[in-house]
Amino acid sequence: MRASRRAFLGGAAASAGLGLAAPAIAQTRVIRLGDTSALPFAWPIYIADKKGYFRDEGLAVETVYTGSNPAVAQQTVAGNFDIGVTTYETGVRAIVNEAPLKLVGSIMRGYPYMIMSSRDVKSAADMKGKTVVLPLAKSLITVFWNRWLVENGMKAADVDQVYDPATPNRFAALKSRTAQAAVLGQPFDWMAETDGFHRLLDLGARAREYGFSAVVARPDWIAKNEGAMKGFLRAVSRAIPFFYDPANREACADILMPPTKLDKPNALRSWDYYAKDLKPFDKSLDLPDRQIELLIGTLIEMGDFKTGDDYRPSRFVDAAYLPR
Repeated sequence: MRASRRAFLGGAAASAGLGLAAPAIAQTRVIRLGDTSALPFAWPIYIADKKGYFRDEGLAVETVYTGSNPAVAQQTVAGNFDIGVTTYETGVRAIVNEAPLKLVGSIMRGYPYMIMSSRDVKSAADMKGKTVVLPLAKSLITVFWNRWLVENGMKAADVDQVYDPATPNRFAALKSRTAQAAVLGQPFDWMAETDGFHRLLDLGARAREYGFSAVVARPDWIAKNEGAMKGFLRAVSRAIPFFYDPANREACADILMPPTKLDKPNALRSWDYYAKDLKPFDKSLDLPDRQIELLIGTLIEMGDFKTGDDYRPSRFVDAAYLPR
């Protein structure tokens, strides 16, 4: 890198010495990105960075991890981040509460979670009188879990539900037998399976029609930075065909390992699940109206939103910056 840089600057200086105009050096625009934590959910962003797709758009992305989805939304609204990656649910809740925010593109469709259980728990009926650890009392994951119980002849009250937003804590509760089931994302679900725990419910398969994570930004920032917004989304979109190409399986695993600290076997296992089963990334990055409508309907069902308000998808989504 140093040799190349010296050669370029030397060429520029030589041109100036000959009375020729030196070529302009393009300015790199730094994007401050907020995310919850370094997980496979952001795989296209890692690829776009590693493969130079952001650089091709004149961008450099600096990511800060907040530890929670609401914190991403809050800090994006506050101006600490230019762009955030958070759940559809978090973004929609913020906008209903009058936060100046828009969902501008999807990252993940489908919920990348498994409910893993003890060896002796292989059905909904087996959970009667036992404990499950869920992320939050008020969340779509809890709704999906309760629906599954009812569909299988159980009631939510038949199972003791406890809550912890941190996946490592839920994994620890399962391993210690404090809970007999727990919601886990990658790689903790793979680690649990390796330890002999049972895959009780694949939420990715169950909630395919729901969107999971989205790119959010403030309308005033977008209006002043249209080129950067479009460039960011183009770079992420460009990463998705690379991800799905089987020839890039090893490369994708290698790209995932440094930010997430996954080992190679779990990185490859995550690629197999994402690319072959979950298929959560879509090159269009669009946010179909149906996904927003399903989310709103579920939040009304939960009693969190009241009927009759303005829930048109256009209130939440600005699709003008998606790659065409």
